[in-house]
Amino acid sequence: MKKTGSYLILLLAPFMVMGQVKPVVKNKKEQLTTNVEFAYRMNMAVKRLTGRAIAPVFTDDFVLADVNVDLKAPRRFYNFSGDLSGRFIEVMTLINGDHPDIKIKPLVDRLLTYQKKDGRFGNDSLAFTAGQIGPQHMALLWGNGRLLVGLMTYYDHYKDPAALKAARRLGDFFLNTYEACSDPLVVEKLNGLGANGIICFTQYVEGLVMLSQAVNDPRYAAVAAKAYTVLPERGVQHSHGYLTTLRGVLYLYKYDHDIKHLNYVKEAYDELVLSGDYNALGSVNEYFGSKGERDEGCSTADFVRLSLELYSLCGEETYLEKGEFALLNALYFNQYYTGDFGHHLISEQGSRPDYMHASWWCCSMHGLRAMYEVRDRFLLSKGKRGRQLNLYLETDYQDSNCGLSIRKSSFQDGIHEYKIGINKWLKKDSLSLRIPDWSEAATLKVNGKPVAIKPGSRYIGLAKIKQGDVITIGFRYAIRVKTDKGLIALNAIPANVKGNLLYGPYLLGVDDKTDPNFTAEPNANIIYSKTTQNASLIMKSKDSYLTVFYKHGGYPSYMQTIIRPVSELTFDKHGYVLYNLLFAPDDTARLKQDQSMTEPWKTN
Repeated sequence: MKKTGSYLILLLAPFMVMGQVKPVVKNKKEQLTTNVEFAYRMNMAVKRLTGRAIAPVFTDDFVLADVNVDLKAPRRFYNFSGDLSGRFIEVMTLINGDHPDIKIKPLVDRLLTYQKKDGRFGNDSLAFTAGQIGPQHMALLWGNGRLLVGLMTYYDHYKDPAALKAARRLGDFFLNTYEACSDPLVVEKLNGLGANGIICFTQYVEGLVMLSQAVNDPRYAAVAAKAYTVLPERGVQHSHGYLTTLRGVLYLYKYDHDIKHLNYVKEAYDELVLSGDYNALGSVNEYFGSKGERDEGCSTADFVRLSLELYSLCGEETYLEKGEFALLNALYFNQYYTGDFGHHLISEQGSRPDYMHASWWCCSMHGLRAMYEVRDRFLLSKGKRGRQLNLYLETDYQDSNCGLSIRKSSFQDGIHEYKIGINKWLKKDSLSLRIPDWSEAATLKVNGKPVAIKPGSRYIGLAKIKQGDVITIGFRYAIRVKTDKGLIALNAIPANVKGNLLYGPYLLGVDDKTDPNFTAEPNANIIYSKTTQNASLIMKSKDSYLTVFYKHGGYPSYMQTIIRPVSELTFDKHGYVLYNLLFAPDDTARLKQDQSMTEPWKTN
């Protein structure tokens, strides 16, 4: 391996062959149709940050350009001092856990040399007085807040006293500027300024709580508890900063156990998902309040993490279900074929192609950060049911007591199977397997032997698990249409209905790569809802594709098309896709009338 700066260029290591699971297929097209999508996507993101095949390359000079500012040749967003460098240190600390050859200490050591006397990083000429605070002050606070999280993540893993000392000095800077930033006149002045608004102040809650935990000093958390109360209602504002603040408040609740913090987040979250700011992909756009049509990888990553953290704290499965849906649809869709995360043009109707909005300054790191959180904390949790498998993601998991591998296995007789190889297990631990709400029926085998499942079960408990066991769990995916009035089974559509087609945990759509005729003008096509019952799920390897018949919106016809997960647009470079579709029940007489005037031989 070659070095660039102080960290190594990472080459994709082959996946481990665990139990009876298969190794990774390296070809991207094959990859999506086999069994390791989550792990493959993670490694795309890792390779993007540690490789040099795609510009910009994350050299030390490039990473640190927001704390070692060169105004004659500035890097984009240099004034958000610590934003890129903090995120990079945070996620590289986690990457190092998987790849010990990657060394980041020299990068951190160099970063610490740029800290200013008052503890901040970046422009030390900005005076934090109520009369002077403006957008540039907020930009600096934002970046320094992300840097504090990066330093604390690094310290938590390596216990580097120099990093902790710098973090404490930075925390003191936040304490010393709190009064001016929280002044009601300042808060009002910053209202509506988007990425330079008051959310730059409230988002540092997360880092302050981490600091209080590390140094056993409640002062930082106490200021955090006051800071988040100035967060305005959603209105029209930057969603990433808002959701980051809510995540920080959950950290605060875990620190001091004050129920008002948890209730604050629950109320904000529950109101959000019932609003127009909650989009069809199961996440949020870059801005609340219908300002613009872009999604944002950072906001989606925040929504996934916030949902799963709420599930962890409250045990309410609706949070788990929404976090899972956002991960498999919004975050997967958001990722580019380069491994980056960023922005795309989306609406309630679908998405359309545009130039590549790969946000290397934030989303490319924050999206991967969320994937680490999902894999390491929420995939397999420990609670009242013992070890609990919450998510069926194709990856490997390992901690000091257990290790397992999850792979999509096969599709037979309408059942999608996942194979779980037990590579390591603590004998006293039981294992519970989740039965998701998107499953109509489930099957279970342990080492090839069928196990009965009690009807209505939400989790299946297995008491005796040992190394070498292979568990195969299968699900019949529910086929439903999500409408403004709720979910309707596709084969129970009573009349013309417009909505989003869900197949198991996936949002499906029709895109211009698979059917340009369907997406062409006019695309007000009518899908015959019951035709999926007799249409094959084409190709076992593409087991989330559906075929349906439809009437074209421009002429009488009876045509067939393929509907597939919108998340696959990652690998087809995000063409045009429709996912708000019109469904109608079958009508034999109408079907005969609709026989294509362009293919009259079909009526003879």
